[in-house]
Amino acid sequence: GFTKGINRFSARTGCLCVLLLVFLSACGGGVFTQVTTDGRESYRSATLSEEFKADGMALLTATGGGTENKKLLGDIVEEVLKAKRPDLHIIPYWKNLSIINMSGLTADYAGMLEEYESTGILNRDTLKKLKDAAGVMYFLQPRLVSFEQSQSNRFSFLGLSLIKTHESRIKVYLELWNAATGEIIWIGVGDATVAIENYRARPVPFETAARYAVNQIAAKIP
Repeated sequence: GFTKGINRFSARTGCLCVLLLVFLSACGGGVFTQVTTDGRESYRSATLSEEFKADGMALLTATGGGTENKKLLGDIVEEVLKAKRPDLHIIPYWKNLSIINMSGLTADYAGMLEEYESTGILNRDTLKKLKDAAGVMYFLQPRLVSFEQSQSNRFSFLGLSLIKTHESRIKVYLELWNAATGEIIWIGVGDATVAIENYRARPVPFETAARYAVNQIAAKIP
């Protein structure tokens, strides 16, 4: 009787394992992805007019978050604006850095960004120097407000987590500054939540979530 019980248990376990393999094979064919985004205009100055597009703008170094994420965010903002907003005349991020360095303004630039991290203000005197060097009137300041990643398990079998959900949440600000007056003339906000569910799912990369958020902002720029 004991042996028969063991055999029945083994048979049930074997059947369950077979069903599990079939289930995993079916799941392996695709990844369920859910994306929630939101973009909005947070602020618009009364001095903002359509003429700002003709005066040109340059991208500044992104702030907030870790060093690597800031570099990635700067690249993504440039990439998205180039693709989505060809009507905007924008000096690319890396080109603007070269202009700043060749103009001997590296120390001024670093000081301005350091001050911005604690005050949220871009120094007007430094902005004027950058304006003269780059030959544009406006500067775009990307800011990474938050980026969070989480993981949860939706399905487990015999103590093993089989179906995992990885989620990344991000909030990005994009500020447009008038370098002649030191005024913020426009602020856009982009939010994105990206969730991927699969038994082989991996964390959602920063670049994926950031691109969704920046696309939302690009659509809101006047």
